Amino acid sequence: MKSTVALSAYERKARLTPGMLGIAPVTITLVALGLKAYPAVPVALGVLSVTVGGYALSVLVGNAGRRAQDRMYERWGGRPTTQLLRTRDESSNPRQRDIWRQAIEEVTGVQLLSKRREAANSVAADHAIEAATDQVRYLGQDPRFPMVANENAAYGFERNMWGFRWVGRYVALVCLAVIGLTCLLARYTSFHVSAGAAISGAVINVMILTGWCLFPSEERAKEAGFRYARQLLHAVTQVSRTESSSATEETQEDS
Repeated sequence: MKSTVALSAYERKARLTPGMLGIAPVTITLVALGLKAYPAVPVALGVLSVTVGGYALSVLVGNAGRRAQDRMYERWGGRPTTQLLRTRDESSNPRQRDIWRQAIEEVTGVQLLSKRREAANSVAADHAIEAATDQVRYLGQDPRFPMVANENAAYGFERNMWGFRWVGRYVALVCLAVIGLTCLLARYTSFHVSAGAAISGAVINVMILTGWCLFPSEERAKEAGFRYARQLLHAVTQVSRTESSSATEETQEDS
């Protein structure tokens, strides 16, 4: 079972960070209400954070992001990589698109449909493109292409923030309600709550709630997705050129 420390750089940035932002109001509420003064509470939180907590949270956030991604792809008209490689879509740089198409065919061995065949069967064309791009996603973990990894993590973060936004909002709202109800309870019982700490906790939770309402953006996720797609296709082009150069050198040595 993975611990927080064992998570990859992608998992920490794209999944764990949105998750920690989502559950931050819980910790803030515990501190504001003085519950962390009880030894069992910080011990339990510490054990969870270094064992299964971080991994489970990253899985939860990743699942929420992927569900949101499926809906976003439908609204966008397909994956960013698919759109960049289609011949039937308008391209700001058709020459660059053709270079990418040739490179991904050479690297993967998947034959993309010609412009005429794509116009006749757009579904089959998209399936061919997706089959090819799925084979080169590993380049996001290739140390030769750090920009691909960076843009992949940036897209994952934006996508997961969008997919996890309602959870983040609900958690902040529930924690605000808990602070309010606890303060009300303290007025009529012997339970003691610091008014200053409770107000500070409520203000911070309101700020977090506001952030969850304002920051997550589908448009930013889309822009990040296309940046990642372009970097991935540039990396494929470099791999294709490297393989071609190696093949040429081997041929010259044999001759």
